[in-house]
Amino acid sequence: MNIIQAMDGFMERLAQMGRLVSSGLLLLMAVLINVEVLGRYFLGFSTLIADEYSAYFFVGCTFLGFIYSFRQGHFLRVGLVVDRMKPRTQKILHCWAAFLGFLLSVVVTYEVAMLTRMSIQFHSVSIHPSATPLWIPQIIMPLGMGALALLFLNEVVQTLAILFKKEGNLQIGG
Repeated sequence: MNIIQAMDGFMERLAQMGRLVSSGLLLLMAVLINVEVLGRYFLGFSTLIADEYSAYFFVGCTFLGFIYSFRQGHFLRVGLVVDRMKPRTQKILHCWAAFLGFLLSVVVTYEVAMLTRMSIQFHSVSIHPSATPLWIPQIIMPLGMGALALLFLNEVVQTLAILFKKEGNLQIGG
């Protein structure tokens, strides 16, 4: 097994972990909302955290879902023109798009990491009754975007390997 295949295997495990955690967060969100609705309707009580934590879970589900979605090829693709190009031209454009995605993901990762760092530095808490330290739900954003940046970088490397025929048997994953 060479380094390119090992890196691709790691990216697959990362995508599966993103899917698992994202699915868990979606399940927690559904349970929390149902507890809130049933509690209000039948027992006359509120959790006081359902709206807040459902939003946190949704953001986590989204950011970690990016990883699996990208790996499965479910990100937005416009193929009207690209599909009519020669395969080599398609791979070159794919490589450039993945590289631009990598750069954008790195910038977003940095910015959300700085947001999280500021929340830690200033001891920011939510305005809701739970007064949740904001860095706790925010930490998932740089983790998710950082993983997406790694996936984009992996895509660039995989595509370049195909273009330069170093690993002709690899398939483009995302």
